[in-house]
Amino acid sequence: MSSNSRFEHEISSEKWTVKSVRALSDNFMYLIVDLQNKTCAAIDVVEPEKVLKAAESIGCSISHVLTTHSHWDHDGGNVAISKKLPDSVPIIGGKRDGAKAVTREVAGRSL
Repeated sequence: MSSNSRFEHEISSEKWTVKSVRALSDNFMYLIVDLQNKTCAAIDVVEPEKVLKAAESIGCSISHVLTTHSHWDHDGGNVAISKKLPDSVPIIGGKRDGAKAVTREVAGRSL
């Protein structure tokens, strides 16, 4: 893909696709898209507006926000995106990790 593309990397199957969205100057956020249901999980949303526009551009609604860990460049957009999504969309993070705005903590296989 060209470097001007909103999606820098993409991996797909017939049921799902994973798209990266450039964030900051040296990072990525990701969308894991369920192609059948047109829903997606947004991962490490540091720049909410970018990931929301990316989801809209591919016609999926964000059903989950996943935060890998509590560094600002991974959880820094959680508060802002939580205000832009319905309350029913969980913001998921690791148990006792301390990531911002997490509404559901998970550990091991507790999804």
